[in-house]
Amino acid sequence: MATSMDGDASLQHYEDRVRQLDDQMLESSRRSRQTLDDTVRMGADIMVELDDQGEKLTRTERRLDNIDEDLRTSQRTIREIRSVFGGVVNWFTKDKLSTTPSTASSQQTPSSSSSSSGAGGVSQAARSAQRSTADVRQQRQQQQQPRAYRSAQEQELDQNLAAMSASLSVLHNMGEDMGDTLQTQNDQIDRMSGRVLTLDDKVRDLTTQQRKILYK
Repeated sequence: MATSMDGDASLQHYEDRVRQLDDQMLESSRRSRQTLDDTVRMGADIMVELDDQGEKLTRTERRLDNIDEDLRTSQRTIREIRSVFGGVVNWFTKDKLSTTPSTASSQQTPSSSSSSSGAGGVSQAARSAQRSTADVRQQRQQQQQPRAYRSAQEQELDQNLAAMSASLSVLHNMGEDMGDTLQTQNDQIDRMSGRVLTLDDKVRDLTTQQRKILYK
């Protein structure tokens, strides 16, 4: 009799220990699922910020195009002024030999028209942010099928694991999109840095030519 009671006590202790471990596992899965859900939302917000940043870079690159065109116009204007100034000098000196004043040839860097490449890469970021939420919802609907023959606790654990798997898949795709977007924006920044240096050289050259005309 005592042996039977000891066996029942041991079995009860074992069952209590199993339930305790199950509860701990379920609670851990809840926390992990919540953490992954928060990470997905954070990733979507980052993708939106990257999209905004890309639009700003594109607008900046377009402004550089406008500045380059203004400098070209200024260069033509300076050439015309120098040509007219040379004609007036020749008229006063009554020089019968018409000479055309030499104009300094300025090296002009072709205007880069690659602004659209950054916008294309950035629009992908916006689409990815919108697609992420839909992917999580779709994969959870596919994977969270309740099993009638299992306990409610086991069903919730299965649902949590399925949701975590879906979130990890979305985060993987989101990470790849972020990498592509950042690479595109880094290329934009490198391209604009070179153009800023070229435009600075053009401004210095135009300033020198203007001084020569004014103090000649």
